[in-house]
Amino acid sequence: MVDDGTSGDGIAGDGIYSAIVGYKDNGVYQVTVYVDNDDSNAVFTSVGLLTPAEDGSQPQAPVLPSIQENFFRVSKASLVVSDVPFNDGDDSTSGATIIVPDNTGIDSQINTTFDADYYQANDIDLTQPVFVRVTDLSLGDVAQN
Repeated sequence: MVDDGTSGDGIAGDGIYSAIVGYKDNGVYQVTVYVDNDDSNAVFTSVGLLTPAEDGSQPQAPVLPSIQENFFRVSKASLVVSDVPFNDGDDSTSGATIIVPDNTGIDSQINTTFDADYYQANDIDLTQPVFVRVTDLSLGDVAQN
């Protein structure tokens, strides 16, 4: 988990740590997060806790003490994952998904970097431009070729 504005973290340094986890199957997953201050780098923060005044001015952030002692916290949660898209599994041309020329979307997964997914296109007029859109990637990115 990170608090640096990358890998699913919305705002760097806001004290909210995030991660993107690529679940490949529907099901219930148990997630356990361990936090400690073994390296004595933990600090108190008021980021996100202060509400602006009616005139829009920001309240003065309080001076917070440093955290000198070590601590250990554990948090557990159950996540229910559903509607995971189709996975072509073996990354081979056998059993390739058929693409139809009516612009129907096909659910699939990008399993790993350089994942190879195969599709078979029938009844497509190759004298016209052919576009392939990849949508709904993590964080809403869109790729088009």
